[in-house]
Formats: sequence, C-alpha cells, structure tokens
Amino acid sequence: MAKLDARMGLVWGRILFGGFLLVGCHKDFTAINTFQSAGPERKAVWDAAVSAMNSNDYLGAITNLDSLLALTDLSAEQHKAVKEAEDNIRGRLFTAAEKGDANAQKAVEELRQARMR
Repeated sequence: MAKLDARMGLVWGRILFGGFLLVGCHKDFTAINTFQSAGPERKAVWDAAVSAMNSNDYLGAITNLDSLLALTDLSAEQHKAVKEAEDNIRGRLFTAAEKGDANAQKAVEELRQARMR
C-alpha cells in the first residue's frame, strides 16, 4: 500500500509540475509576442530586461522595466506584461534577499538608496 501511495504522489507531483510549466510558458509566450511588434528600441529594452531577469541581475531588470513603464504610449498588453515582469523580479529579489543572497541584499539596498534621492 505504501508503494501505491508513493507512486500516486509522484504522479500528482508530475501533473502539478507540468501545469506550472504550462502556465509559465504561456505568460512568457504572451509577453514575447507583445513586444515582437514593438519598435526596435522598445524591443531592445524589453529584451535587455528579460535577459537581466534570466541572469538574476535584479537592478538591470528593474531599471529596464521602469524605463518601459515611464513611456506613455505603451499598449495595454505591453503595460500588463511589463508590470507582471516587474512584480515577478521584485518578488524574486526580496525572496532571495530574505534567504541571505548577498547579491540580492545589495540590490535591495541600492534600490532603497535610489528612492531616497
């Protein structure tokens, strides 16, 4: 009976993991398509933000995303994609900082100092 319970746990774990992958891929796909039609400069800033997010360059990602949010002519889809990306990277930043990641803690401190200016 214990083997059956363990197998069912693995099956459900794989199903949940697969669901998370699908949701994550769907968000990325939507965001990528949103900026594919953007002008080259805007797309370059978005690509730089995504690259920074993928390498845990928290300040680089937030700086690029903030510069996109400062634009007044973003489409509703683009604005939503940028906000979701910024929420994601800020969440990752604060989680990493709370876990003792020195790079994340330094980024949090630099963000706080930038706000005071």
